[in-house]
Amino acid sequence: MDQIIIYREEYSYKHVFEQKKLSYQRKYRLVFATVYEQIAKVVNEVGSGVLLYYITPMLTEKDVLRLRTIQRLYPGLKVCLCADKRFALQAWRLSMFHFVSLDKDAFEVLPAYHKYVLAIGSDANEYSIKTPEGIIKIALTDIGYLKADGNYTSLYLTDGRHIVETKQLGKYTFLLEQDDFFKRVHRSLILNTRNIKALSNGVLSFYHSDLTLPVSDRLGAKVKRLLLGH
Repeated sequence: MDQIIIYREEYSYKHVFEQKKLSYQRKYRLVFATVYEQIAKVVNEVGSGVLLYYITPMLTEKDVLRLRTIQRLYPGLKVCLCADKRFALQAWRLSMFHFVSLDKDAFEVLPAYHKYVLAIGSDANEYSIKTPEGIIKIALTDIGYLKADGNYTSLYLTDGRHIVETKQLGKYTFLLEQDDFFKRVHRSLILNTRNIKALSNGVLSFYHSDLTLPVSDRLGAKVKRLLLGH
């Protein structure tokens, strides 16, 4: 089970995190700490592999000292610093696991968690499908893309196979958590960007495959930005 600490001195973010579903696939536990000493208590109870959201609008010298102490005592702890955007460079200098800009007490919760899941390792690198002939195991690296069609989803594999499941595309969001190369680029499409070879004349092609996928100009522009890291 993922252990997640949300810390801000004398202030609880319970109302923020209770509105967010971090994962539909993984079990996790949230601990809301308002006293600095609670961090050590939780980490000592559960051991390594903890994600800490350290929230402080103004990064003071006391915060820097505390963060360095945490890093020294608990090297396996993943710290996401949530602070004003002016402290992004300071977060980099402190070798924070992740930095999120805090804007009027609001910040993006999910990116740090997804990064944490990838860092500690996913539970599986295969996807199993039940068929009348038995169970088929598909390596995630062999998936080119998933496309929705109402209550059905088609999986297009790089070896040319096309498998249809009676599931809506939303049921496959766990792939985005298990493998950072999977991106939901449209309400009806999930791409495995690892396998995208080129985008030419409105058609995506894939490595080591004859698989192709026509895309609109708008979606093509989005995919380009994604591949370029923008």
